[in-house]
Amino acid sequence: MPRTSTVALATLVILYSIVGDRGAHGLQVDLRRQRLPGKQVLPKAQRRSDTFQSFDRGDTLGYAVDLLIGERSFSFLLDSGSSDLWVNRTGIPVDDPSLGFNFSGPRMNVTLAYGQGTATGPVVFAPFTLGSYSIPSQALLDVDQSTDQELLFANGISGLVGLGFGGTQTSRIQKALTQADASLNIAAQTVLANVFAADPSGRTFIAFDLGRDDHVSTTPDATFSINEVPNAFLAAVNAATPLPAVRNLQAGDDPRWIVSVDSLVLAGKTVPTTSSFTDAPGGRALGLLDTGTSGARLPPDVVNAIYSSIPGAKLVKSTDPSGTIPDLWLVPCTARISVSFVFGGQPIFIDPRDFVSTIPLTFKGAKTTICINSLPVEDGIKLPSFGFLLGDSFLRNAFTLYNYNGNLDFDVNRPTQPFALLVPKTKEITDDAEYKASRQALLAGLPPEADTTDPDLVPAIQAELSAGSDGAGGQPPTGTMGASASPAKPSDSNPTSKDSSAASRASSTLGAGAIAVLGLLLAGVVV
Repeated sequence: MPRTSTVALATLVILYSIVGDRGAHGLQVDLRRQRLPGKQVLPKAQRRSDTFQSFDRGDTLGYAVDLLIGERSFSFLLDSGSSDLWVNRTGIPVDDPSLGFNFSGPRMNVTLAYGQGTATGPVVFAPFTLGSYSIPSQALLDVDQSTDQELLFANGISGLVGLGFGGTQTSRIQKALTQADASLNIAAQTVLANVFAADPSGRTFIAFDLGRDDHVSTTPDATFSINEVPNAFLAAVNAATPLPAVRNLQAGDDPRWIVSVDSLVLAGKTVPTTSSFTDAPGGRALGLLDTGTSGARLPPDVVNAIYSSIPGAKLVKSTDPSGTIPDLWLVPCTARISVSFVFGGQPIFIDPRDFVSTIPLTFKGAKTTICINSLPVEDGIKLPSFGFLLGDSFLRNAFTLYNYNGNLDFDVNRPTQPFALLVPKTKEITDDAEYKASRQALLAGLPPEADTTDPDLVPAIQAELSAGSDGAGGQPPTGTMGASASPAKPSDSNPTSKDSSAASRASSTLGAGAIAVLGLLLAGVVV
C-alpha cells in the first residue's frame, strides 16, 4: 500500500534544538517582490512537470534575490517547488572568466519542464554564492533556449534557484549526470544539498517571510533564511505544530512540499476538506506550499464555497460556447471577506486582497470599477498529487518554515521525515467601520464601483466576455489589485433570456483592455 510520511517524536526534539539555538552558520537575506509593470501581458514561466500546469495571476512574478555565479551577479527567483538551478546569461560570453564556467564531465543538454514553459541548455559547473554560503563547484543549467520565460527575462530575472527536495527523483540535472556517470552523483547535487553539507550545525531547514510591497515601507519585501529563524518569529515557531510533509506515492509523483489541509473557515463556518486520493491522511485535502507560484489554485467547489461566503457576491456564468472563458464571481468591493485555512488545528487567516482583483468597466456610459475573483473557477486542472496549490498569495499570510530534517531526498523509509511549520501573520479586522475604510482605501484613484445590484450588470459582463473571448489575448490590461464579496440569488446567477436581452440594450462596454484582463485572468495568465 502506498505510504504517506509521518512525524515521529524524535522530529519534535530535533526541531526544538534547531530553532532554539541560532548559531553562527545561519543565513538571512532580504528579498524583493518582483512586481509586474502596468499594462503588460505575457504568460509567466509555468510549473514543473509535463502533467502539472499551474497559472499565476496578480501583479507579482515572485520574490527575487541577487546571487553570484562566479563573480557575476544575477537576479533569481527562489522556488520551493522545483530543485534545479539555471541561469540565462544573455549578453555574457560563455567563456567570460568572471563566470567561472567549468564544462568538465559529460557534455549534455538538459531540459527543465515547467508545464507550458521550458528551460534548456548544457550542464556546467561554476562557483555559486548564496549569502555567506560559497559553493566552489555547483551544477547548473546554462540556458540558451527557453519557452514562455519572456516575462521573467523582461523584468530582470535571469533564472531560478530550486529549493525543493533533492536527489535524482526531483533534480533533472542530478539525474542526467548520474545516469551518464554514477560517480558524479554528489558533484551534481542541488544547491540546498551543497549548502546543508557545508553547514557544520547539522541543520537542514529554510524559511520564508513573504511580505507585501506597500511602496512606503523601508523594510524588505521579504526575507529568506537558511538554518536560522528571525527573532520576531522564534517563539511562535517553537510553539507551532509540525505539519508532516506528505509523500503521495499513490500518485507516483516526485517528492514535493505537500501538507494536509484540515479545513477552511468561511465567514465563521468550518468546512472540512476532502481529497480525491484515498490514502491522503485523514482523507483531507493535500496542499503544495510553493514559493515559485505567485497565485493559488483550488478545486472549483472550494473556490465557489469561498466566494459564496462573501455577502453580495454573484456568480457570473460563462456564456462562451468555446469554453475559453470560465465562470467568474462579481463581488462588492467593500464586502467583508473572512477566510482561513486550517493546518494541524492552526487557522491561517488570508488577507482579503488575496481573493479579488479590480477591473475597469464602462457601464451604461460611465467609467466604473468592478471587483472579481482572483481565484479561478474552472474544472480540468491537472495537479498530479495534490488538490490545493498554495503559492505566494497564500504564503504571504504566514511565516513558512520547511524542515528537511536531514532527509533531503524525502525517503519515506528514513526514521526522520520532513515537516513544515506555518505561523499566522495576517490578523482579521473585526471592526466593520475599520474594515470598510481599509477596503475603500484600496479603491482610491479608481473610478467609482459599479452598482452590483443593477440587474443589467451581470448579463452585460456575460455579453462582453463572450464577445471578447476570441480577441482578448495580448491586449494591455489596466486592472489592479482591489477588493471583493458573496452568495447570489438564483435569479442573479442564472439570468433569463429577458435579462440577456436587457444586456444587449444596455450601453455598456468593457473595452479591449478590460476584456483582455478578464479573459487572461480567468484563462489563467498573469495580468
